Amino acid sequence: MLSNGWGHVFRHQAAEKFKLDAKELDERHSIMFAPYEQGHLTLEEYLDQVVVYQKRNFSFDEFSDFMFSLTTPNVEMIAFIKSLKQQYNLK
Repeated sequence: MLSNGWGHVFRHQAAEKFKLDAKELDERHSIMFAPYEQGHLTLEEYLDQVVVYQKRNFSFDEFSDFMFSLTTPNVEMIAFIKSLKQQYNLK
């Protein structure tokens, strides 16, 4: 019910904003995202491996705040779920 706040386009926005190598960011993301998504890594562990594995000019919090700012409600999906709940009397 949320936008894909960490998809390819948003990772490249982060790379631009934080002056990261977008190709390297994508490569490291492709290795670490499945374990993160499966619950084997925390967000901090994921970002430690993908972004802040070396000294940066920004903090973990600055980067994660930017990540979270990209995630927005998917209004159409929320409306669809609400209609299903109403149609089938779901909680």
